[in-house]
Amino acid sequence: MPSGYGSGWTGGPFDVAGLNYHRVRQNRLGYARRLRRHCHRGKPVVITEFGCGAFDGAAALSPASHSIVQHGPAGPTVEAGHTRNELEQARYLAELLGIYRDAGADGAFVFEFAAPY
Repeated sequence: MPSGYGSGWTGGPFDVAGLNYHRVRQNRLGYARRLRRHCHRGKPVVITEFGCGAFDGAAALSPASHSIVQHGPAGPTVEAGHTRNELEQARYLAELLGIYRDAGADGAFVFEFAAPY
């Protein structure tokens, strides 16, 4: 690990701690608790990537929700059997923004809010 991480977190060479912090089915329990541990070490914490696709079940997959896009010679297509659901995406984003706020994160960036396919 770079110097300044572990025990030297507060006095190390970093101005801001950035975390890609996706929530998926497997890490849902304890997600907020683990984030709070990062947010109280004396440095600003920014979530540099989080989000999910806009279809039924995407929130449980988070970054893997892009796996439903197939790239072929005719261009990208969405696998059959997926129902578009922008409300699920919006709820996921709103819920995680609330978790980040409550944990003390200083900012967050949504990963790929929309895609053209």
